[in-house]
Amino acid sequence: MTLADLHDLLCGLSVSQDCRLSYNVYELLFQPGEPDTSARVRAFKFASDHGCEVENDLKAQEVRFVKRTTNPRCCVNPVPH
Repeated sequence: MTLADLHDLLCGLSVSQDCRLSYNVYELLFQPGEPDTSARVRAFKFASDHGCEVENDLKAQEVRFVKRTTNPRCCVNPVPH
C-alpha cells in the first residue's frame, strides 16, 4: 500500500466509515510507525486533510482512519498520482 492508495481509500469513504491499517502497514506509510510521535503527527495531518480522524487500537494493533466530514478539499480536487 502507498499513500496514494490510502488517499483513494479515504476519499471513497462515507461519513462514519473507517479504513483500518495494521501496525505493519501503518509503519510502511508513516515511518517509523507506532508509537513514534513524528509518525503520529504525519498520520494525523494526512487524516485531517482527508476529513478523517485517527483512532489507535492498541489491543487490535491497528490504526483506524474514521471519516468525519464530506468532500474534503483534497478529495474534490485530487492531485494525480
